[in-house]
Amino acid sequence: VISDDGGGSITARGVAWGTNTSPTISGSYTADGTGTGTFTSSLSGLTPNTTYYVRAYATNRAGTAYGVEVSFTTSASLVLGEPLQGGIVAYIFKNYDSGYVAGEVHGLIVAIADQAPPEGEEDEEDAGVGAAWGCEQWTFATGIALGTGADNTKKILAECSEDGIAAKLSADYTVTVDGIYYDDWYLPSKDELNKLYDLHVLGFCGFAADGWYWSSTEDDIEDAWDQYFGDGEVDVYSKIESGDGVRAVRTF
Repeated sequence: VISDDGGGSITARGVAWGTNTSPTISGSYTADGTGTGTFTSSLSGLTPNTTYYVRAYATNRAGTAYGVEVSFTTSASLVLGEPLQGGIVAYIFKNYDSGYVAGEVHGLIVAIADQAPPEGEEDEEDAGVGAAWGCEQWTFATGIALGTGADNTKKILAECSEDGIAAKLSADYTVTVDGIYYDDWYLPSKDELNKLYDLHVLGFCGFAADGWYWSSTEDDIEDAWDQYFGDGEVDVYSKIESGDGVRAVRTF
């Protein structure tokens, strides 16, 4: 409730929120109208099992004032295929995974659609044209395990950053959900891509059932690893050939 305008018209109001105390509108916030009176704010895309701090704010010509801070902790429950932070939950880290933090919930989020749909093995009329992995040279993007795809992507782009290649399509992907901008996407590593295949088997995310998808893991100077989403087969393919699909991921 905004009960007093302080002598000037309220031009913006809502709540500021975050995982640190004393959140301000320089971070995450909602915009819930103008003027005094009662308003309702909704927060979404929150990380499970995490404490958040919230303060109402009101802005007039004199500046921005904040209300009393309150806090809450989100539930620890989270399931595969659930919308979260600009994408879909693809995998939840286990205690043996890189990125696991005891007492917290973290994992892999996949974009809701392909950045480049793959060609189909059967050449369906609605198949995509895919993308090339990158250039035919060493990039040292050899990370395989969960958590290595982001570094692989940076290494690829340091050596070849042509528009339309798989790593650039992934890194350039952005999405805004409820006013929050997510721009930390990358091309998944070999093991991360396999987690996406597992999600596909469960019926989530609309992957092409008859196409190959790129990982960010190179095999040698000429080839990189990819995976067929028809049956899960893993193989290598020429880095400079198009045809494989691209689906970006990020971690939470």
